[in-house]
Amino acid sequence: RTALGMDDGKRYDILNALAAQGHEDALRDGEHLSVLTAFCGTREDPTSLGAVTGISEANFTPQALAAGVLFGMAEELYRMYDALPHGHITALAASGNAIRKNPALQAILSDVFEMPVSVAAAEEEAAFGAAMTAAAGVGLKSASDLVRWVRYRET
Repeated sequence: RTALGMDDGKRYDILNALAAQGHEDALRDGEHLSVLTAFCGTREDPTSLGAVTGISEANFTPQALAAGVLFGMAEELYRMYDALPHGHITALAASGNAIRKNPALQAILSDVFEMPVSVAAAEEEAAFGAAMTAAAGVGLKSASDLVRWVRYRET
């Protein structure tokens, strides 16, 4: 915020554009900055701090840092996913404005998980889910009927 001197909306538009370019550069060059996004610790180690490694003359750019943070987020999610027992999963369903409004994060998640990412078609997923749960709770519809209302769009 200090460096760009802009409100949140414009700042995030700029960061999204920088991250998209940084992702393209990383794909072309075959490497990205390694960013540990443990700014407030991890579940396993609340005292852990974030770090940026793999800095070179070529990747010491705002684009690489923005993309590196997104790669770090995606890699942290992947480590949690990989630790869970799971069968053959072929696609990710993602929700929330962080993913909805950030095509670079969508692409990076797809790259890290090596599968397509789909985003809920309905915005405000939590409110939509709460309304569906309430409808099931009062007996308006069964949970299996309500699940059919959920739509996704592949990113």
